Amino acid sequence: MAQDELRHMMELCEGQDPNTLLTVARDLTNTGVKESFRTIEPREAGLDQFAIHGSLDDEPHQH
Repeated sequence: MAQDELRHMMELCEGQDPNTLLTVARDLTNTGVKESFRTIEPREAGLDQFAIHGSLDDEPHQH
């Protein structure tokens, strides 16, 4: 069963651009499970939109 799920997801990913987000929503209905898929295309992002971790302190960080 898990291998079938992985195979299905691989098929959904084929032909997608890098960094495309694929989502699945599952609803339990009277006739069984209904799956809905959504594709969210990547957006351009500048480097200033990413988190940068560090410290501006001169002292070394204590753990």
